[in-house]
Order: sequence, then C-alpha cells, then structure tokens
Amino acid sequence: MSAESRTETVANFLDVADRVQFQKETGFSVQLVTRAKRVGLFPAHWFWAVRSYCEKHGIEVPEHLFKGHPDASGKDAA
Repeated sequence: MSAESRTETVANFLDVADRVQFQKETGFSVQLVTRAKRVGLFPAHWFWAVRSYCEKHGIEVPEHLFKGHPDASGKDAA
C-alpha cells in the first residue's frame, strides 16, 4: 500500500476513499457517513463492507477507526 492510501482519521479516509463513491458502493447514507465523520469512528458492524471497499480500491483497511478496536479513539483531530 502506498503512503497515500494510509488514513489516520475518518475524515482523511473519506477523502482518500472518495466519499461519494464510498457511499454509493457501500449503501451507507449521507447521514450515516456524516455521523461517523463527526464521531470520528465507524460503527463496528460496518467493518466487512468497508474492508471490501478498501480491498477493491487498494486502500488500507482503517481498522483503528472502528468502534471497539483497541486503538480507536474517536473524534477526528482538527
């Protein structure tokens, strides 16, 4: 994976992943994605859909951005 594919925050992930395409392919609504961005974490049950999207697009799976992950901290840094 290239350094460009690494993501530190949900906002950064959505920039790298192309938010509109991410929403379209995963089926997650604008409202749900906005909430994840605001909270700074993805819901744990999104993991498999996000993983599939990442694998398809050559993006590193941001495991640390899921609720329940030991490294998850929430709230994107400003």
